[in-house]
Parts: sequence; C-alpha cells; structure tokens
Amino acid sequence: MTSNIMEVMNCAGEIYRNCARILLAADLLMEERGYSRYKWAHVYRDPVDDISHKEVLSLSHADVLLTGYLFHQYYSYGRMNNDIVTVCAAPWRRLNPQSYHPVCCATRFAATNTPDEVYWVGTAPIWEAPNTFDGMLHQYDIHSALWEGYSAIYEKVVVAGTNVTGFSVPLEEVTSSDILAKRLLVPLLGA
Repeated sequence: MTSNIMEVMNCAGEIYRNCARILLAADLLMEERGYSRYKWAHVYRDPVDDISHKEVLSLSHADVLLTGYLFHQYYSYGRMNNDIVTVCAAPWRRLNPQSYHPVCCATRFAATNTPDEVYWVGTAPIWEAPNTFDGMLHQYDIHSALWEGYSAIYEKVVVAGTNVTGFSVPLEEVTSSDILAKRLLVPLLGA
C-alpha cells in the first residue's frame, strides 16, 4: 500500500474512533439522567448500495464500505417506547455527499412501538435535505419535506399528533462529553 492510502485509512479510522467515543460518552450522560440504552445494533450503513455482490475497484469506489452513521438509542426508565432519545454521529452520507457536512445530532420522540424503522426516525436530521447543523431546535412532523416519501414509516412508528425534535451540530465541534451535554443533550431533554 502506498503512504497516501495508509494516511487515508488512518484518518478514517480516527474519525470512526471519535464517533465511538461520542457514543460512549452519551451512554454515561444518559444514564445519569435516568435513561437506559436499547440493546439493538448501533451502526447502520446507508441503504444506497448493496456491496454483497460488488467488487471494490479503487479507493474512491470503496466509499460503499463506509458506515453511514453510528448511533445509540435510549429510553427513560419505565417508559420503553414513550420517550426515545437518539444520539448519532454521522461522519458520512452517500446520498448527495457533496452537500453534506458531518454532524452529531440528538433527537427525541414518542413511539407507538419499536420496529426496525425506529432507527430512521431517530436519525431524522441526517436525512434532512439542507443538512442543518445550527445547534437550534428543529421539529420534524409527518408534514415535513423530510417525510414526504416515508410518511407510512412515520405513521407506523411515531405517536399520532406528535413530532420528532432534534438538535444538530458539526461533528468536529463535539470534542468532549461536556460539549455533548451542553450543546445537545441538556437542550433536548429540557425542550
């Protein structure tokens, strides 16, 4: 391997290690606030490419191997579906990557149940077309442009008449658990 390829691989490795650090910090912060983590998978690859039958021919073609986002989802004790909080680190998105800025987001919503699609709902800011990462509260309801093509999923998962609230900040700004708490979790849980 050339030194350029090794540098790229090392850089990608550090990015994903930092995402994992954010999620581990979130586990502790959420536990302090009376939340427990769901025990399901917490890494999701964008559904754009099925690589099971493809060859990776070049480094740029290897994008299909990158994880789209990493997340943990939590519920408040005694309220398994009624209060779901998602903390997500998203270094990469294959859908329109040229207009995407890496983000860290936290969302909250009430679910009717927890099918697989609960992942999509909890990571709503990543799928948002303008890729907002302003640190301000955003609300996503069934009428949001984001859910135009997926309203059946929203109706299936989110309690009727409620919405998903969330905050997003640039991923590179989340450098400590204090910043994670101050910029995302405290405002979200107080909203």
